[in-house]
Amino acid sequence: MDSIENKINVLRKKLTEIVENKGEFTDQEVVLISQQLDRYIGILLD
Repeated sequence: MDSIENKINVLRKKLTEIVENKGEFTDQEVVLISQQLDRYIGILLD
């Protein structure tokens, strides 16, 4: 599970950086990373 937690942390950091740089939550890159993050969180919670 540690690798999944690491992936979640990396994606959260990346998501935060992109939102700060682009200034919007609706950017396609933000949406895709958010979806990846949702999948990993779902795996972690199962």
